[in-house]
Amino acid sequence: MKEVIITKYGAPSVLQVREKRNPNPREGEVLVRNHFTGINFSEIMARMRLYPGAPKPPTTLGAEACGIVESVGKNVTRHKPGDKVMLFCKYNSYSTHICTDETLVMPLPEKFSLEEGAAFPLVYVTAYMMMFDLGNFQKGETIL
Repeated sequence: MKEVIITKYGAPSVLQVREKRNPNPREGEVLVRNHFTGINFSEIMARMRLYPGAPKPPTTLGAEACGIVESVGKNVTRHKPGDKVMLFCKYNSYSTHICTDETLVMPLPEKFSLEEGAAFPLVYVTAYMMMFDLGNFQKGETIL
C-alpha cells in the first residue's frame, strides 16, 4: 500500500509518499480500499504543529475517507467485502488502505458518489455535535 506521511512539521513540501505492507484487520476492524480522502483544516494545522493532540512525525494524517471494504476482522457483523462505505479513522486516511473499527464505518448512501462520501463524515459529526451536544437543539425548534 501507499501512504502520505509527514516526516517533520512544516509546509506541504514535508508530505512524502511511502510504501508499506497492507494492514490486516484485527478483531472488530474493517479493511477499506480507500478511493477518496477528505482533507480538513485540522490536518493542515497538525502538519504545521498547531493542532493539540495530533501525532508527532513521522506519521500519516487524515480522519475521513470513502472506499470499498476489502476484508473484515473476526466478529465484524456490520460490513462485508465489496460494501461501499465512508469512514472515520484516527490519523491514517492519507493511505490506499485503512483499517478502522467497524463502528466508525458507515454504508455509503446510494445517492452519494465515493467522492462525496469522503467529505461527509466530519462535516456531519461537526453539525450534529453543534446542534445536539453543544446547542441543545430540541424537537420543534428551528435553525437558521
